[in-house]
Amino acid sequence: MKNIILVICILFSQTNSVYAEGFLSKIFSSKTDIKEQLDKAHADQEATNRESAALYQEQREIQIRKQEEYNHFKQEQTTQKLKEAQGKPLSITYIHSPANLEAKICSDPQQEANCKFYMAGFSDTITMLFSINPSIGGLCRSTGNLMYEFIQEVHDNQNASQAETHMVLYALLTKNQNCGKTKSPFQYFLSAGSLLDMCHAGDIGFDLCSRYQAGFISALLFLSEETGEPILCGHESWVTSANLTSLLNNTLKADYQLHRNSATEVMLHQLMANMPCPS
Repeated sequence: MKNIILVICILFSQTNSVYAEGFLSKIFSSKTDIKEQLDKAHADQEATNRESAALYQEQREIQIRKQEEYNHFKQEQTTQKLKEAQGKPLSITYIHSPANLEAKICSDPQQEANCKFYMAGFSDTITMLFSINPSIGGLCRSTGNLMYEFIQEVHDNQNASQAETHMVLYALLTKNQNCGKTKSPFQYFLSAGSLLDMCHAGDIGFDLCSRYQAGFISALLFLSEETGEPILCGHESWVTSANLTSLLNNTLKADYQLHRNSATEVMLHQLMANMPCPS
């Protein structure tokens, strides 16, 4: 009986061993299949990534070429426009503004600084041009209070109220030109160095610099219109605020001594060198 039981135990043990071996074999085989599937998925993903990267690089190179072609086209257009405008009077003019409206704007405390610097640019330019005219010899009076004089003139004088802003400013600057005992014309101006510092002094400083330059350009265009003689010839892009600042910056880098000169004198000299008129 014991022998029978022993035989049965041995057979049962052998059966379990065979079953266990088969079960483990299936587990290892399953792990091998999963690893192969993961490796294949990883390889497929890498291939997809390489294809995507190659496609992205190709599209990017196409975009870069298109942008370069567009930039080259725009540069050629700009060059052609500048070439066609050479020797021709500026096609732009100053902003013709009613004096009564301008006086209201300048009476606003928030606009006061902008008005002052615009009128300073205008008056400094007129003063400079008068000073180089031997028959006139320059202005005899200070222009520091020009904005307040302008507002008062428009308030008190009906004719001034109905006139154009720049005509009123010009009349104020040039009236009572009998210098009397004054031995030399009054010269008040913002220096080129001070203007450039202002141009680089944050948003507010740049805004005031732009207003001063706008007054400078308006004075030149005003005199051109009044006399019928162009002062500057060429494309209008030369006289934008950004280009004027760049021109002033490059000029002062080239000659440091010009920092103390009048800003209007330095800007006019450089503009006339780049925008000469045939006459």
